[in-house]
Amino acid sequence: MAEPTDRDESNPEGASLMSEARRAFTTLRRVAPKRLSLSKYVGLLQACERPTAAQIESFVDFVAVAHSWYKHLPMHPPGRPFHFFPDPWAGLDIVALSDGRITAEERVGEKGFHYSWMPTAKYREQFGCLNYHTAAGSSFFLGDGEVVNPLPPAPTLYTPAGPVALPKAVAEAGRVLCTGLIHPYTNLIGYWTWHRAGPWREVEWPAECGGEALKQRIIQRIDHCDEERQTAVAAEERRRWERLGRHRGPRIYLGGGQLPDVLAPERLRQAEAMMNAIRAVCTTVWG
Repeated sequence: MAEPTDRDESNPEGASLMSEARRAFTTLRRVAPKRLSLSKYVGLLQACERPTAAQIESFVDFVAVAHSWYKHLPMHPPGRPFHFFPDPWAGLDIVALSDGRITAEERVGEKGFHYSWMPTAKYREQFGCLNYHTAAGSSFFLGDGEVVNPLPPAPTLYTPAGPVALPKAVAEAGRVLCTGLIHPYTNLIGYWTWHRAGPWREVEWPAECGGEALKQRIIQRIDHCDEERQTAVAAEERRRWERLGRHRGPRIYLGGGQLPDVLAPERLRQAEAMMNAIRAVCTTVWG
């Protein structure tokens, strides 16, 4: 697979390939795939094992940093929908070719085109057959006219016969709302004050998301930031990232002062909601 490149308008051939890729990408987003029945979906998963509790927890931690959600998701509730589901082709690169065909390619090697990339074998070991969908995030355009991991507007399973919509019961069971707060970079005050954060100060925060009390605590910490010692809540989050062995180290993800303590309960609530959604889908599929 080619390395990703920026679109080069000075290269007519390259620009043409990128145009073809973008057309293929647009077509995928516009076509409403046929919905898969629950029985056929379960049949596709016959060779897949039910994810373990450790795989579910690890997958949620992975999803939280799989993209720069502080750029793609609003900081304030209710957030945007995520759908979690088992996928027989999880961990593979789904490639939309410029001629409209879709292929699935195994990830091999030590390094890919995105920081969330990992070899298929490692992915399956850590997360089993788990996958997720959200309309937020990014697709990746490659210089040879390909789109990797296209983002359709609805949760879609890419099969050898083409894309199909998830069964309604699976899409509903695996649905959860997430905000940009799931990404630990939001422990850094700067991400709450730039334009992409959205009007989080003006909107009403529902009680289940911490309500007005949480919003006011965030405002207090941002308007009166300090370097006070973090409490046990943030310390436990730091230890969790250390146990996961994140290669960038927990200091990258945790800011100074008390803001991480303020955000930790809502971040943990969203993580638990994601894990519950995965458990619900697994019950739907495996009983």
